[in-house]
Amino acid sequence: MDTAAAALQADVTVATIRYWCRYGAVAAIKRAGRWVISASSLAHRITLGAMRARKAATMTTTTGTLVQIRGGEYGIRGDADALAAAYADGAPVTPTNAPYAQDRIYLGDTQATYGDFGITTEQRGLAYTREDGQAVYHIDLSRLAKHAPAFAAALQQLEDEADAADAAMRARDDEYLNPRYM
Repeated sequence: MDTAAAALQADVTVATIRYWCRYGAVAAIKRAGRWVISASSLAHRITLGAMRARKAATMTTTTGTLVQIRGGEYGIRGDADALAAAYADGAPVTPTNAPYAQDRIYLGDTQATYGDFGITTEQRGLAYTREDGQAVYHIDLSRLAKHAPAFAAALQQLEDEADAADAAMRARDDEYLNPRYM
């Protein structure tokens, strides 16, 4: 299977799957520049991760505040070292914002860039750091529905409102383009 399918099955980021491939945590080979991952090896790795997760349950939870970064993108702000560790481990972060306190936000976002040589994907983690020891990390929007339903619903509502406003604007534009005004 490819890295995207493996990431969905293992409930981790694509970057984590690539890391596992590079360092031999899962059996994988590269074909035409892309990782092909053994399903049985991935299943074994998921089992090991589940056992590790039970042991890690005593660890402290990383928290952060959901913030808007720029141009409609969202991130989570918190202690730079704690967020860096959560990003590296693929661990979720608990928002401190009141309506989303039960959600679990995973860090890292995959961005596709279209260029002269095709599509390039890039894993974006750290958005920026601040002088006060705080950092802002991109959030993994693909995992919101399963792990952060309250935040996913809020984003969906914002998107629906924007779509309704766009539709109303198009309807007004279409009215003025009607032949009776020409």
